[in-house]
Amino acid sequence: MKLPNFQLAPALTSWEPHSDPRSSAVLALFIDDPDLGVSLLFTRRAAELRAHAGQVGFPGGRREVYDESPAATALREANEEIGLLAHSVT
Repeated sequence: MKLPNFQLAPALTSWEPHSDPRSSAVLALFIDDPDLGVSLLFTRRAAELRAHAGQVGFPGGRREVYDESPAATALREANEEIGLLAHSVT
């Protein structure tokens, strides 16, 4: 499958450190299905959210004080957003 050409939005073509960095993590989840092949899971944020409404991305979010690692943050957020059970990830 050939992907269409994409053009980055102007806000994404340059990067500067944020003045209030917060620890966060995302999960790039590859799904290997014997019939469909390998897929990469994305989510679309709800249109009514204040931040990043309607954007497509990986499940993830901010670290909570009880998260032991970035992986724990990503798995917790994936559970909250898509119902993924951490023990099902290998």
